[in-house]
Amino acid sequence: MTHKLYTIIAGIAIIALLSTPVFAGTKYYSGGPALSASVQGMNELSPGETISLTVAIENQGVIDYKMVQEGSITPDDMPNTAKHVVATLKSGDSGIVVKSGSVTVGDIPGSQTKPVTFTITVPVDASQGTITLPLHIAYSNMISATQEGLEVINYNYKSSEVEIPLTLVIKPSVVVKVDDISVVGLNAGTEGYLTLTLTNIGTIGGKDATIGIKQNGNSPVVPTDSSIYVGELSVGEKVEAKFKISARKGAEEQSYPLDLFVAYENLEGIVDTSNVVTIGVPVSGKITFAIVNDANQLRSGQKAVIEVAYENTGNAPAYEAQARISAVDPFTTNDDNAYLGDLLPGESAVGKFELKVANDVTEKTYTLDSEVRYKDALNNDVVSDTVKVKIDVGKGAKAPISPLVALAALGVIGAVCAFGKRRNDRE
Repeated sequence: MTHKLYTIIAGIAIIALLSTPVFAGTKYYSGGPALSASVQGMNELSPGETISLTVAIENQGVIDYKMVQEGSITPDDMPNTAKHVVATLKSGDSGIVVKSGSVTVGDIPGSQTKPVTFTITVPVDASQGTITLPLHIAYSNMISATQEGLEVINYNYKSSEVEIPLTLVIKPSVVVKVDDISVVGLNAGTEGYLTLTLTNIGTIGGKDATIGIKQNGNSPVVPTDSSIYVGELSVGEKVEAKFKISARKGAEEQSYPLDLFVAYENLEGIVDTSNVVTIGVPVSGKITFAIVNDANQLRSGQKAVIEVAYENTGNAPAYEAQARISAVDPFTTNDDNAYLGDLLPGESAVGKFELKVANDVTEKTYTLDSEVRYKDALNNDVVSDTVKVKIDVGKGAKAPISPLVALAALGVIGAVCAFGKRRNDRE
């Protein structure tokens, strides 16, 4: 190989070396994450309440210094990032009931804060004063990154745990205890009265106290009267409150939740609210009616009075009940209402309606819709569900026999039989 050729090869090698990119990466040095926690918002609690407690977890870890080196790769993770953070709130010896389990928070980089929420309940007999809840935090962080070659980094992580005390205050409060519940006249679709007896078992009395009730979620029990003023409510004092409430038409025969609380003026003259007590309100099923006599019989082209026996199959009285029948083809009527009067559960009454049947109709059993309008125990107007009235129509059908006429006929037959028996006895 000639000297000239060696020179060319050496030049190419030098050019190739100079054209190779030089990588520069950054190495970070830190003491690692530094976690702290604090309660967001007010840290005051009232006995008997259940709240969502939000805690802010802050990472105050900083990067002490960084080094830029040629040929090194910048790591994906920072040594001051708290990774895979899991927070667990404990009750300690506070008596607080923590209903939430461990909460996964995720990664918290340095100089950032993440909120986490726990559900806690304060016992109704909790003493006023300062309490401490331990917050346990588990996390990991990168402590070293070793580069292998130009493209691979091996990370080394360390798992750590820290426990941070959270300070809360149980404030002096009015605390409600419900002693007795009674309900009158509450059926599905009607209004009734709710009478409550309650006691203030808290640590302070309440000035200008008002007892309030409110709907619990989507409960079908809804207040008509939502508050009653009771004035001074001393510690240990027992009071009675009466509310008008209603139950929606679709309510079943069971108990439904209703929330109760007391609004009052506290020792600082500020309007405060007691613990919310959820009570069960029993609702009776809706008042229903059934047709309890056989189908009426009419002839084609006939105009006659039919009699329909309505029975109250509910478990509450229906007052001033009136029945209405809806006449549709082939029937017509000028008299579609009948007064039934007061019907106790299990009682029945007969409604009379005048119907006319069209000529040359199909011989079969027809059904007409009927409903009962009545007043409930609180004098509210209520309309029942629809019931079906059956009518047999035939060209040779007999005229309808009134239940009253049938009873009279039975009486006559009985009297004749009795007379005949007495005559035979004399003979």
